[in-house]
Amino acid sequence: MNGFNKIVVLHIVAQLVLLIPLLGQNVYTRVSVSPRSVYVGQPSRYSVKIYTDTWFTDGAEFAPFNLGDAFVVPAANQVGSERINGKTYSYVEYNYWIYPYNEGELNLPQQKVVVHSPAPGQFKASPQVKITAAKTLNVIGNPPNVDADNWVVAQSMSRKDSWSRPVKTIKVGEVLERTVDIQAYGTMAAFMPSLDWGTAEGISIYPQTANLTTETPDRTSAIIASEKQTVAYLFEKEGVVTIPAVELGYWNVKQHRWIDRSLPAIQIEVLPNEDLSVLASHKEMLGATLEEDETPLVEEQTATSTWMKLLKWMIFLVAAALFIFMFMRMIKWLIRINIKRRQSEAYAYRKLLSSVGSGSTYYMQLYRWINVFSSEKSLEELVKAEGSAALQKNFEDQYSHILGKEQNRETKRAFFKALRKELKQNKAYAAGLNP
Repeated sequence: MNGFNKIVVLHIVAQLVLLIPLLGQNVYTRVSVSPRSVYVGQPSRYSVKIYTDTWFTDGAEFAPFNLGDAFVVPAANQVGSERINGKTYSYVEYNYWIYPYNEGELNLPQQKVVVHSPAPGQFKASPQVKITAAKTLNVIGNPPNVDADNWVVAQSMSRKDSWSRPVKTIKVGEVLERTVDIQAYGTMAAFMPSLDWGTAEGISIYPQTANLTTETPDRTSAIIASEKQTVAYLFEKEGVVTIPAVELGYWNVKQHRWIDRSLPAIQIEVLPNEDLSVLASHKEMLGATLEEDETPLVEEQTATSTWMKLLKWMIFLVAAALFIFMFMRMIKWLIRINIKRRQSEAYAYRKLLSSVGSGSTYYMQLYRWINVFSSEKSLEELVKAEGSAALQKNFEDQYSHILGKEQNRETKRAFFKALRKELKQNKAYAAGLNP
């Protein structure tokens, strides 16, 4: 057998091992990563699939899943069944989106998972600890023809460009504000590039800090990254000036190409202005440094602005104190409501029905519910004292089923529904208890 044939045989054996659970093992896990090779910022779906040949009594317990070189975002989980080697398995699939932010090989380590699933022929599930397989993710950098400073991977990108006033009426010394709203689907705000507004002769450019947000409508929808930035243009000379273009775009993985969304350059005819003092005033307002041969404007109303700042802080502190007070009042109210609810007959009755067939828990909930109607009588005594003749006859016939350990869930529930109806009609509540 040559080397190539050995590799083929080993590959087939490895695939069969993944499909066949270990002998005597009714729970096993399978890990998948798709795609296995991504660009920086491109999400990869990491899935942990847990199989059982019986059923799950509770959700799986995962340790916190964190990676040093990537963002991890939970995705929609799935449940279902799958037939493997002629045998049907139930499964639950836990999914995550992994957004790597560094180039290279990203190691996805083993995870410890606690699974609650009974063994075949049993009803009680003992926790089973499973260790998932480790995986690797190959992370590729941006292509050479794309600037790394503008690099972003997305499903689509939209932008909206708005101005504070018409550009055809601008005079020397006036300010024009521009706001750019960008939305990119399938990426996070951390990957959105900083916009380079450039420089231009005759224009001073004052960009504000960008507002970046990441929106996750639900686990089944694409993540939306939003960037909103405002920039102010101060026009310092008359004539035709050019607002620089702003490079913007994204890499479309499906199309394997760069899609340009740049803002084009704009030419503006700046009109003369007889009142040139507005130029210095706007420069000071925008935080620019005045030229040495210019006379700084006297700062007006300094005391007034200081008092306004103090007033704003006082209003903020009062509002914060009021919010904390109302929040604590609401917490106390919710606690009282919850205590009252847990002491009610309806709550005890629901707990009893849900515990039917659960052994010791069933008896504990039964005694608790009986105490609502009588703290001294047993179930048998309560039925004889308050129940109708038909209900008493039913209790005598089904005594072993109602108080025994047999799994007669429907019989027990039907009896307690009838008993509760007659007790409530007779208003047989214990003194001092809230029904």
